[in-house]
Amino acid sequence: MLPEYKECRNAYFVKSGATLRLQSNGYPNGYEFYSFCTYLLESSANTKINLKFYDFNLEDTYDYMEIGNGNNPGDRDSVIARYDGTMMPPSISAESNTMWIFFYADYSISGKGFSVGATASDPGEMGNIFSFYYICFIFRVNIEYGT
Repeated sequence: MLPEYKECRNAYFVKSGATLRLQSNGYPNGYEFYSFCTYLLESSANTKINLKFYDFNLEDTYDYMEIGNGNNPGDRDSVIARYDGTMMPPSISAESNTMWIFFYADYSISGKGFSVGATASDPGEMGNIFSFYYICFIFRVNIEYGT
């Protein structure tokens, strides 16, 4: 019999001029099995959220991260990216001041995990227009603000 999933949901405000740093639980020593977490990111009106990956190492195919625009991870039309494996994802920008992240890990083989930074910027400063949704089951998120 497989263990039950443990779900986590978190919401964070991304301050202008600062970087919100998110890391998977256990990073860099590996994340826990059966993880399922959702993270909602929001910044001030008239800004857009940007995401930069510092490290990314998940089990190929079975463990993954999805990123989406807005604040509704259940809206499958808002998904803009899905990543797994060890290839470093590109920087991503939301279409607005809200973004979601979803992380899923199955019952076997754990990768190193991930480390990402979220910033808020004026729409004119944006490059790629994307969004970010993250769900992480048993992930502890370490937050650091810096400039």
